[in-house]
Amino acid sequence: MLTADQKAAFDLLGVSPTDDPKKIQSAWRALVRTYHPDQYRGDKAGANARLAELNAAYDAVEACHQFDARAAYAQAAAQRAAAERNEAIRRRAEAARKAEAARRAQAAQRARDAAKAREAAARRATRAHVAPRPDRSAAERRLIEDACKAFQAMQILLRTDQQNEGTAAFRYA
Repeated sequence: MLTADQKAAFDLLGVSPTDDPKKIQSAWRALVRTYHPDQYRGDKAGANARLAELNAAYDAVEACHQFDARAAYAQAAAQRAAAERNEAIRRRAEAARKAEAARRAQAAQRARDAAKAREAAARRATRAHVAPRPDRSAAERRLIEDACKAFQAMQILLRTDQQNEGTAAFRYA
């Protein structure tokens, strides 16, 4: 709030505290031109005293407005800082949301991959075993299973021999 001296200064200049600083300055300049000792047509000592009063009043008004400007600047700076903090919080929350979505997508992909692997394993298991047929006897089923196992063993041996031939040819070449 304004002190009594500040109110008197505004009254002396003929302006109000809510006026624009440019309007206050133009009112002060007009009064200074009026009471300047070189242009005043009356008592020069009285004009000097009046000019000193006007200058003191303008200094008080200017100090009051500068204080208001500093307070407004400080308030604006605080608002900018708060906005920057809020933006940083928003960015961190957005990054966390994206990371969580990526983590969930990876988990879903791992689950799909595991399901595919289980299905493939189940298909391999059904191909490896001969399904029992009701019209075959137990002896026939054993013979077929033994033949399948022998065939798989031969495949493994052939693969191993082919691999060994490649390395043996490389060794002796």
